[in-house]
Amino acid sequence: DAHRRLLDAQLRRAEGRKFEALGHLTEALAHELNSPAQYIGDNLSFLGEAFASLKALLGALRERDTALQPDELQRLLRESDSEYLLADVPRSIEESQQGIAQMARVVAAMREFTQRGAQQATLQDLNEIVRGAAAVTRAQWHQVAELRLELDETLPLVTCVGAQIKQVVLYAIMNAVKALEPRDAIQRSRGRIQLQTRRLDSSWVAIEVIDSGQGLGSEDLTKVLEPVLGTGELGDAADALAQIRNVIVSEHTGQLEVASEPGAGTRLSMRLPQKRPS
Repeated sequence: DAHRRLLDAQLRRAEGRKFEALGHLTEALAHELNSPAQYIGDNLSFLGEAFASLKALLGALRERDTALQPDELQRLLRESDSEYLLADVPRSIEESQQGIAQMARVVAAMREFTQRGAQQATLQDLNEIVRGAAAVTRAQWHQVAELRLELDETLPLVTCVGAQIKQVVLYAIMNAVKALEPRDAIQRSRGRIQLQTRRLDSSWVAIEVIDSGQGLGSEDLTKVLEPVLGTGELGDAADALAQIRNVIVSEHTGQLEVASEPGAGTRLSMRLPQKRPS
């Protein structure tokens, strides 16, 4: 009975973390779409005003029965703010195109991360998984941290369940953000998050998430690494690591290593075999 209650509690907390992750993704989507939508709207308003000025200028020219004198033409051009429009209309169009491209990238990344996908192991590009995770969590980390990608572009494709690896990379980034939030509130400074991939040898690769957060002492580190879902003050970190451990170690016969010191941040290393044992 006690074991069953523990398993039930683990399941409830695991499901709760999935809903929490979904909530973060929804917040990220709203934030990342809102910013370009605002300046695209502003640019459209400006372009509408620019067109009105151009229309007025053309109307004035059409009403002339005789050829315009140079000084009169210059006056009409000044009144229509022609030089200003020639400089700013192209900028507004380019900025709007960039905003639309940004929105398309966010939606594509969100679609990639929210679709359930096949639960069978297939060849996956870990660099693309990490890039996508960084994109969809930007709303969480960009206020508290500078995020840097250090990806090994020679990394081979890895046999894994892509949907599961996406999920744990998401958990790892959110865990790093939580480690930085208290520091940001107290010191009013941005921390650092580094996402990297690297080849360990001919058979193993690693995804690493490194943060400059508050870190953990040896006793707390032991608690969060216990093979059960955490409770109390360290519960969130322990829950995240329990979920990551389950996917990396149990599902993919990989390895999970955590190095942390108080005030020195945390390094989370998720190591995977290039070819998943059958």
